[in-house]
Amino acid sequence: MVDEQPLEEMTSEKLCHTPWLIIVYVFLQKFISLHGHFPRNHKEKAEIKDMISKGAVDLWSQLCKRENNLDSSFVLENFQEACQAVNTAVLPTTIPENVKKLLEDDRCNDPCLTNIGISGSSNTNLKFPTRNHQQLHRKNSVYTTISPIKFWRLVRALRDFIEHEGEGQLPVRGSLPDMISDSKRYLQLLSIYRERSEWAVERLASRLLQFPDISVDDVRLFVKNASFLNVVRCRSLEEEMKLSPARSDDLNLLPTHKENDSMLWYLVLRGASSFLMETGRWPGSSQPYTTTFKFSTNNQNQNSTGIPVPREERFFATNSEQLDINIIESDLPTLRIHLNRVLQSFGIATNRVNTDYLEEMCQFRGNELHSVVAFMGGVVAQEVIKLITHQFIPVSKPLIYNAINQKIELLDF
Repeated sequence: MVDEQPLEEMTSEKLCHTPWLIIVYVFLQKFISLHGHFPRNHKEKAEIKDMISKGAVDLWSQLCKRENNLDSSFVLENFQEACQAVNTAVLPTTIPENVKKLLEDDRCNDPCLTNIGISGSSNTNLKFPTRNHQQLHRKNSVYTTISPIKFWRLVRALRDFIEHEGEGQLPVRGSLPDMISDSKRYLQLLSIYRERSEWAVERLASRLLQFPDISVDDVRLFVKNASFLNVVRCRSLEEEMKLSPARSDDLNLLPTHKENDSMLWYLVLRGASSFLMETGRWPGSSQPYTTTFKFSTNNQNQNSTGIPVPREERFFATNSEQLDINIIESDLPTLRIHLNRVLQSFGIATNRVNTDYLEEMCQFRGNELHSVVAFMGGVVAQEVIKLITHQFIPVSKPLIYNAINQKIELLDF
């Protein structure tokens, strides 16, 4: 398709509607001919952009000589589009790390995946959870009905495809982004990508003929999203508290705490939660903790706007500037004991956390700042939407939001 007509021989109408994909390919081949290799860094990509820009100027000059009636406002916007696409389009074709992990997963080698008699029921050796996928599919057309054992069979077929026909690469998606182009060439390009994608679908489907519960539509959906495959594995709170060798070196840096601020707050919050479970109140607070707010119609329990104030909120609002130093000093040793228990559960020596963090937690007293609560409410709402719509990847690790320095970190144990 690229060789049908050189850019230099095109009319102004055809040249200005040439898809940027073709333009980038033409100048990429010129770069490879000149240097003998694919662009490897930002500097070399900038050189391709420069080649495209200069090429546009040269082609425009040639058009002016060939077409006397060429409008003075004529602009090759598709060449500008090509320059913008270089950074994202001119990349080595690789398999994403999240997909590599799936291809290397032990479940790909499970003999259950090749056993025709095994279905997605709870009797499988893989012990996958069962769900009413048809009901979920009716509620949300985006959600796929592929069960866990189907998924791993598809992953295995994908791995076999990559190792053989795919020549080490994932299947082509079969779609194109919007771009400046005439309909004929855009559809021609799209058909090339779709044909290549359908070929991959056929090759994968041929490996799954013995499983009638896996339809061609399942395979097609799988191929289309092969670059975005991911398995979310969550941990229970008990598992979360166990020491992970991958995190041991990081935890040993606790005395410096410069690179581990989020981890420190996580540990301190765990210690404070343990304190709360034992005493029924937050460290530094003299009031028992409750998750329910009781309102009063008494005028003295209203704020300046006349709105009733919850009891806990009244307490913090009237005493925020009068911290009880005695309570804080008496709670610090107890909080330290609870924190040391948490540290020991991680396999860390006790008394490794600076007292400043404990004092800050006692002064905090379980308060909930409106700005922080609103932000975290938004985070939780976003995660709920992910689970309801089955789109995007939900958070599966402890998330710490530090409003002091406006930082969010996912802790990987």
